[in-house]
Amino acid sequence: MTTKQLDNLNKNLTPIDITNVKELETNHTIRNQLIRFFYKLKHNYDNHQRGLQICPVRITWNITNPNEPNVLNFSKGDSIRGSLSILLYRYLYLTTNQTNYVKYTIEAFRIDNLFKKQSYRYFKAKKCCDNQKISNYNEYYFMQDIKYIGNR
Repeated sequence: MTTKQLDNLNKNLTPIDITNVKELETNHTIRNQLIRFFYKLKHNYDNHQRGLQICPVRITWNITNPNEPNVLNFSKGDSIRGSLSILLYRYLYLTTNQTNYVKYTIEAFRIDNLFKKQSYRYFKAKKCCDNQKISNYNEYYFMQDIKYIGNR
């Protein structure tokens, strides 16, 4: 796959449900879909490096479709084949063109990281709490452990 085709895929995967990158702060669904998609790409890349089987990755958000000739155009619900997902993952790291899908993915990770820090600070401050007011105290205490912050 050529760099031009990957650039066009970068345009194609841009979410159309939001008009501005800042809307990812309030649109939790698309932000989580972008992050999950990225981690599936990473999983395929890691499996490919180890010689394991790779799987197609499904697109779960509404995307732009430029309908350009000689370009792969995807729609919501389509799957990107495994070999293409590996190239797309490498493209995300090697590109300096932080526009379209790449820009949305970077912003989704930035916002997700902020939310994780906020939850860490919240639970760290709540280490001493009345266990009578919490229905499942053990589960709540488990969530406060630094080791598990962000894993649920």
